[in-house]
Amino acid sequence: MMVMPFGNMMVMSFGNMVMSFGDVVVMSFVDVMIMPFGNMMVILFGNMVMTFGKMMVMSFENMMVISFGNMLMSFGNMMVMPFGNKMVMSFGNMVMSFGDVMVMSFRKMMVMSF
Repeated sequence: MMVMPFGNMMVMSFGNMVMSFGDVVVMSFVDVMIMPFGNMMVILFGNMVMTFGKMMVMSFENMMVISFGNMLMSFGNMMVMPFGNKMVMSFGNMVMSFGDVMVMSFRKMMVMSF
């Protein structure tokens, strides 16, 4: 077991499962890479996982799931979800956020923050 504190958020890792007891709950089946961008915490698991405050994005192979508080919507391999003044479009492994932050993810992780 491995415990990693991140500010107000506590992350506990049990093998290949990572659970965050705070605003975000994230489960991963691959290695973890965490990159902070100011107040935004980006957690990447293989394909892509992004957290924006209480928003949670989980990617398992080609399926992308975005959770906004109590709302969770999944559209298989493709989905479009608006939140605030941002638009997130997911096509397989690529996620593009049009707004304050733009993140593009492919098999080999590449994150661009604007």
